[in-house]
Amino acid sequence: MSDATEGLRAVLLTREEAAQLLRVSLQTFKRHVMKELPHVMIGTLVRFDRKDLLTWLEKQKVGPSTEIAEPEFGASASAGRVAAITGPRAAQIAAGLKMSRRRSSKG
Repeated sequence: MSDATEGLRAVLLTREEAAQLLRVSLQTFKRHVMKELPHVMIGTLVRFDRKDLLTWLEKQKVGPSTEIAEPEFGASASAGRVAAITGPRAAQIAAGLKMSRRRSSKG
C-alpha cells in the first residue's frame, strides 16, 4: 500500500475499528454511538473519522474536572491541597478568600 493509503486508513475507521477504539461491542456502537457521529460514505461502505470519534468521546465526559491545577506563585500550601482535591476553580476561590482575610486583618 502507498503512504497515502496507509495515512487514510489510520484516519478512517470501520464500524468494528471504531467500536474497538471505544472498547464497546459492535452492537453497542451501532445502537448508541454511531447515530451521533458524522460519517463518510464510500459507496455502501461507512467510515468514521478518528478525530470525530475522539471529539465525540471528549464531549461524553461528565462530573467534576479531574485536572489538578498547579498552585500559583505565592499561593499557600492549603490552596494547593484544595486544588488537588476539588479542581482548579476551588483553588482560585480558596486563594481569593485567603487574600481577603489578609487584607481584612491588616486594616
